[in-house]
Amino acid sequence: MGPAPFPYNRSGARRVAARAARETVRAPEGNPTTMGAFLLLINVLGLVVLVGSILAALIRRRFAVVRRLSLIGGAWLALYGAALLAVSLTSAPVQLAPGQERCFDEMCFSVTQVTASAVGAPAAAQRYYTVTIQLRNAARGTAQKPDSPAVRLIDQRGQLYV
Repeated sequence: MGPAPFPYNRSGARRVAARAARETVRAPEGNPTTMGAFLLLINVLGLVVLVGSILAALIRRRFAVVRRLSLIGGAWLALYGAALLAVSLTSAPVQLAPGQERCFDEMCFSVTQVTASAVGAPAAAQRYYTVTIQLRNAARGTAQKPDSPAVRLIDQRGQLYV
């Protein structure tokens, strides 16, 4: 028999597999949404297992187990909801400096330029702003693009522009 195909060679199979695992699990730097997505996934999977356990206990007519699992699930949902509400109430909007990127998964956005112009007579001139936005794909593999890109701009007074 010939040599084993890559990456399962005798001397470095574990090292190659460990290096590949480190490279694929590494999160993008400065992206806090990765941890949030991971925690959401863990919560959803936990609820799926809990609902499956409740259904299995119902089929077996073990109503004491159903009651206990339902209380655990209700408490978990209440705790998760309280944490979600607390984070929502205590977090503040993030203001980015010109050129500073904000990444969502592999899509990174930044405002590169803002120019103001006045249209009309000087006494009743309307101010218009032109905002130039840069979109960068930070994916290492397949290039991605947004399905339906939309921009919302909120000024210092809280007025929303779509």
